[in-house]
Amino acid sequence: MIHRYDTNIIMQIACGGSLTYVPVEGREIFGPSAVENQSTKITPTPITKEQIKELVKVYGEAALRAKKAGFDGVEVHAAHGYFLSQFLCPYLNRRTDEYGGSIENRARILFDVYREIRKVVGENFPIFFKLNSSDYMKENGLTLEDSLYATERLSELGVDAIDISGGNESITESIENNLTTARTGIAGSIEK
Repeated sequence: MIHRYDTNIIMQIACGGSLTYVPVEGREIFGPSAVENQSTKITPTPITKEQIKELVKVYGEAALRAKKAGFDGVEVHAAHGYFLSQFLCPYLNRRTDEYGGSIENRARILFDVYREIRKVVGENFPIFFKLNSSDYMKENGLTLEDSLYATERLSELGVDAIDISGGNESITESIENNLTTARTGIAGSIEK
């Protein structure tokens, strides 16, 4: 129906990780590290490297389903405190392997996801990423410099567009300072 009006439609694909509000009883919730989500009070199970590989494949499968369903592209949600954003946030990601520590390591999962999606959907299918410019935390959050690294690297890999947002809904500091995506008004500048 949308295509009848010469309009495109992009499917956003996301994984909430510990930022979920559905009942979690009896389910295993994964995150980069066993750090309690300040909003949901869920402490995730640290995802293993093997499980990361599987999740990367799942992102590719989701993108392929979107393509087959007639969508004109996909946007990978890696902002706002959801699963991929949790990897970017040093407070939530305390890993000591190649997916933790430096921004190069914390952003690695995004690059893996992009490469997998590109592999399965081909070259002529747009892939967008939604990223935070900052988590708006005084300490241990994704910084503007971190975000610039991730966006530049995604651009080098060939991502078609980057949707910049900000705020981390897994962190009460962002919420209490009205620095999330669902703001109740215009927030003032944040103290450094």
